[in-house]
Amino acid sequence: MDEFLTKRKFTKTDIKSIKEKIKSSGTNKSEQEIISLISFLLDLMKYTPKEVAQMIRMDHYVLFLDSNTLNDAITKLYDLGYSEDQLKKMLLLCPSIALIPSELIEKMVTYLERYGFTKEQITGFTSNEPAFFKFSVEYVDRKLQMLERLTFTKKQIITMISLSPLTIKDEEEDFLRIIDFLGTYDFNLDQSLHLITYLSDRFKNDKSGYAEKLDIVKKYSLTNVILNSPMSLILRAELIMARISFLEIEGIPIFGMVKYHVFRDNKAFKSLYGRTSSQLIESYRLHLELSKKREKPKRHKIEPNKN
Repeated sequence: MDEFLTKRKFTKTDIKSIKEKIKSSGTNKSEQEIISLISFLLDLMKYTPKEVAQMIRMDHYVLFLDSNTLNDAITKLYDLGYSEDQLKKMLLLCPSIALIPSELIEKMVTYLERYGFTKEQITGFTSNEPAFFKFSVEYVDRKLQMLERLTFTKKQIITMISLSPLTIKDEEEDFLRIIDFLGTYDFNLDQSLHLITYLSDRFKNDKSGYAEKLDIVKKYSLTNVILNSPMSLILRAELIMARISFLEIEGIPIFGMVKYHVFRDNKAFKSLYGRTSSQLIESYRLHLELSKKREKPKRHKIEPNKN
């Protein structure tokens, strides 16, 4: 095994990791069968040695597969409309997808299409999160009904799942907490549902970070901007403030289209104002540091007692 892996350009670290996974996986495959599987992944699937090592580390069930099983799974997924690049990504992220019976995958695809997802949306989000197919149709149906009870529209639900497939695991209480959180920033229910549609997982996983951003949004009256383009909130709070600080120093009023410029991508902002994100942040940090120094109270010199 060592000789084979070394010859195929695996690093010493990856060789050690692969051998440990083989030992701990409990697979009953012979060394030659595992070599045959790794050769298939390298030669026919065109994975790099680094990618193969990653697959084995992330999902040791790949060691239970054989080339025929993989070939059958690839063929059936290809027939469902996945591209070669999508198939390669799916197996890299979740090799055990090949162990899921094809009829269960077809059943899920059919259910999602009937719900209203397009074939392109389904292949798009499941190639990024192939573990989605580990959920049953009954489970997904129950969760989508829950979202409808929360008054999300079907269009919003389809958008949300397409952007963040594992949102399907969230409970009703998770969504209610986010709605309450957004309510503290004066977003009504419809506005909250709109923002959650695009940012559900981010609100849940980084509430303090988004609280900082929403404080800025509220202070500078940027609510309409993020409602029109919720993904704008992905920008770091420090970069948003650095841009606002720059505009204020330059005497550029933050209203009209300038409000939207605050959230433009880095290339577009540089094209408009000639400043990169790193330059803006560096200047902003320096400005904050100088401001803090100016705010420090001066110590009065104590005169000696002449008596």
